[in-house]
Amino acid sequence: MDRPQRNSTDRWLAVAAGAATFALFLATLDEPSITWDEGATIRRESLVRGWFERVISPPQGVPRARFFQEPAISTFWPFAREEPDGHPPFYAILGNAGWLLAHRWLPPLESHRFGPVLLFCFTTAVMFHFLARRWSRLAGAAAAGSWVLMPRVFAHAHLSSYDIPLACLWFLVVV
Repeated sequence: MDRPQRNSTDRWLAVAAGAATFALFLATLDEPSITWDEGATIRRESLVRGWFERVISPPQGVPRARFFQEPAISTFWPFAREEPDGHPPFYAILGNAGWLLAHRWLPPLESHRFGPVLLFCFTTAVMFHFLARRWSRLAGAAAAGSWVLMPRVFAHAHLSSYDIPLACLWFLVVV
């Protein structure tokens, strides 16, 4: 197979790997019950979402600028100051992006998990493509399959937490 056709096929296989991972996770998204740290994560995501809502549409008589001042930032962005809030706000942005896409058709817990799941599925596709182009499709399939089917990774990838998004970001930065 010539190089351009192989690259195109590898891209389609990568999309298929990401889509298959998405289908698997969508079917199993409600399997784990809420974990101890998801409550804190969801609370922080709700605060950030509330901040954006107030900035976009401020309450009557309240200037938008008030939400960019220290008291509002401290209230709505509880990050990197104390545990369990010692995480960067990127995770709340990721969770809220998923929530915005899914909250109308998924239950609340699953809609908060949707953003990290999308990142995981995207990483699976990139992983397959990256390794298939450099070594072989078998290497890409083995890596993506190991990533998705490793029991602990599979379980944690269902959660609204920080471990799997961080692992995804590590891999994506290397790529």
